[in-house]
Amino acid sequence: MNMKDESRSKCNNMVDLIMAIEDDEGRRLHDEEIIDLLIVYVFAGHETTAHTAAWAIMYLEQHPEFLQKAKEEQEEIVKRRQADSDKKLSYDEFRQMKYLTKDDEAKTFSAFLPFGAGPRLCPGAELARLEVSVFLHYFLLNYRLERLNPETSVTYLPIPSPTDNCLARLKRISTSCQ
Repeated sequence: MNMKDESRSKCNNMVDLIMAIEDDEGRRLHDEEIIDLLIVYVFAGHETTAHTAAWAIMYLEQHPEFLQKAKEEQEEIVKRRQADSDKKLSYDEFRQMKYLTKDDEAKTFSAFLPFGAGPRLCPGAELARLEVSVFLHYFLLNYRLERLNPETSVTYLPIPSPTDNCLARLKRISTSCQ
């Protein structure tokens, strides 16, 4: 069996397994639920960092008090940077981002955990957090997003997205902290 056939076989096995799943009462998933699961598997890890960064910016734009705190934290990180250092964000500075990288603290059994937990923890979770944090650091210091339709609805398939694709104006802001 070549690699392509082996991959196809694994995919068919996964689909077969999903189709055969039953709950405690013997009910199987509806076609729509199976399609939703397959879409999630296809998109898991694909463009999720970009979507997370976009949702973070949209959320911060909708909540100016959080935007201000996050921006102040980033400005403080830059102010603490030594004058002779190279002007790039360091890993130590990333670790100083207590507010921007604050995780959800209401982790109950029914809580949504985007990167999973325990043995099913996403191996790319830390890299994704780092990528989003670096992007937000520079974005908060240098840009401002003004959504043109802030009350637009959200579509949920294949992943949550504003129906207008976040139609917005992006403005460069002048700042002494770069």
